[in-house]
Amino acid sequence: DGSFIEPLDALFLLFPNQGRRVVGDNVCFVSKPFVLPYVDELFPVETETFSPAHAADGVCVLTMMCLIVFFGIILTHNLWNKLGSNFAAVTPAHKKWYVVANLSKSLLLAILCIGTTRFWVVTYNSLFLDKFLNLELKRCSLVYAATDVVALFLVPKLPRSTIIHHVVTAFLCLGCTGINLSQHGWEGILGVGKMVMLYGLFSSISFPVNAYLALRVVYPKKQWLYTLCNLSFWLYILCCAINWSAHGYWLLWLFSHGEFSVYAFLYCF
Repeated sequence: DGSFIEPLDALFLLFPNQGRRVVGDNVCFVSKPFVLPYVDELFPVETETFSPAHAADGVCVLTMMCLIVFFGIILTHNLWNKLGSNFAAVTPAHKKWYVVANLSKSLLLAILCIGTTRFWVVTYNSLFLDKFLNLELKRCSLVYAATDVVALFLVPKLPRSTIIHHVVTAFLCLGCTGINLSQHGWEGILGVGKMVMLYGLFSSISFPVNAYLALRVVYPKKQWLYTLCNLSFWLYILCCAINWSAHGYWLLWLFSHGEFSVYAFLYCF
């Protein structure tokens, strides 16, 4: 109809089918050359809560997104280093990778948040109506995780706290891909999976923070940087307040209904 493709639609163009089976009807079509008859044996059996097809989809999508982000960061780094005098002057040189990694993360999250109205519909339905999209929401979270995974390999001298954050983010997002989030309820591992998705949603909304962390290194004295700093600060505070309030309410709900489980304990820990 001549309209633009929204970013969430683009994810389905990359990974189009609905994940009904792993063998014979690949969840992610790019994995077709690598799918063998015994792939189903690599994952636990399907239950009401766990979907091996979605778990396989998560592995494929994260792998492909990591490759896209990996080569995108390298290309951007090399071109910017040749064409941008401010970027070329950044010292020490390893900070350039930090800049490009943060900027790429901010750009990808901005595309998801600003480039589509559906992101906000997803956020509202998830937070207030307990209507979680299954594959679509998981794939968005893996876009977030892919930037962290690639940073582990490309950005030198990352602080230990950052490394731990990136590793935990990747494992949580990948682990949640197998959970059937379309079920109603907030208890057990289902509730943990939903809270991880909510945490990711609000972390995505604060994408200007990553842009500021990157651009302050390249343009430290630009006037517009102060505006970006203030915007990032207050947006981050707002996202944290809503995010932590939602988590606090969830924990109170679990305690009041006698549903606090080992999964919730490990997640909070």
